[in-house]
Amino acid sequence: DVAAISAVYGPENIAVVHFDAHFDGIPLLFGHYLSHGAPVRRLIDEGHVLGKNFIQIGLNSAKPGGSDLAWMRKNQIKYHFMGEIDRYGWEEVMKRVLTEQVRKRGVKIADRVMINDLLVSFGQNQCKPISPLCSRFKIRRYCDRVGVNVSR
Repeated sequence: DVAAISAVYGPENIAVVHFDAHFDGIPLLFGHYLSHGAPVRRLIDEGHVLGKNFIQIGLNSAKPGGSDLAWMRKNQIKYHFMGEIDRYGWEEVMKRVLTEQVRKRGVKIADRVMINDLLVSFGQNQCKPISPLCSRFKIRRYCDRVGVNVSR
């Protein structure tokens, strides 16, 4: 829980790398601030994490729109669209994220990276129960491969 970590270490001392096709920063969803479409907005607006220490990777949907991008820029949120990943590859984009964004800002990276269902799409499309497509998972070091005896 980012709010709890922020309460202990301070928002200036943590960074969040958010893997999602959706930017989850909608100010109101059906008139409500508390929704599945707003956790990023809440973390930033409520001061749990500094925007300059928040990095989004894999954006690939109708949102963020123009006003959303303006909010992201105002808060110095860094973001990488799927088009960038398609063009340069996961490894290059991750290298940029880790070296250019996080380390230059002086934020320490935890030894054990905790990831909220890293790349849900891989869990749904690549990590099939029988013979998962592990060869397509470009950042395999985050996958414990629990129960995988045979993979492709």
